[in-house]
Amino acid sequence: TSNWHSKDDHLAMEQITNTILVSMIQNMGITKLIAPIKGGLSPKITALVCDYMQANFHRQIYLNELAQLAQLSEYHFCRMFKQSLAQTPQAYLLSIRIEQVKLRLHNKLESITDIALQCGFSNQSHMGRYFKKVVGVSPRQYRGVISN
Repeated sequence: TSNWHSKDDHLAMEQITNTILVSMIQNMGITKLIAPIKGGLSPKITALVCDYMQANFHRQIYLNELAQLAQLSEYHFCRMFKQSLAQTPQAYLLSIRIEQVKLRLHNKLESITDIALQCGFSNQSHMGRYFKKVVGVSPRQYRGVISN
């Protein structure tokens, strides 16, 4: 449970309340009263966040880390990120990881399990599911195609 008077919980509760209010207004069909989001992240912040994600794709990246880099709340950061890059931070990170997997599959000496762990996936199965969804073939099939 959260306490409105606690400084630690106040921001989180305010964000939750704002999210609920926006949802309620949109569901009531009063969306025209809400001004559209303009701009998104600045080019400098976008580059900073994207560079950070590129440098740290191999490990778990938390939303609050990215929001702190941008000096925004997590909620506002997600909205601005999607406005700027037309995808969520999670989808962007996944695309970085998949590209890294594709590059590493060229090295026949690395096992697919090792590649999965080096690219930030929890295991080979996790990587395989996302890889096939994005690329259309399994990592093993992809490796076979690039070797021919």
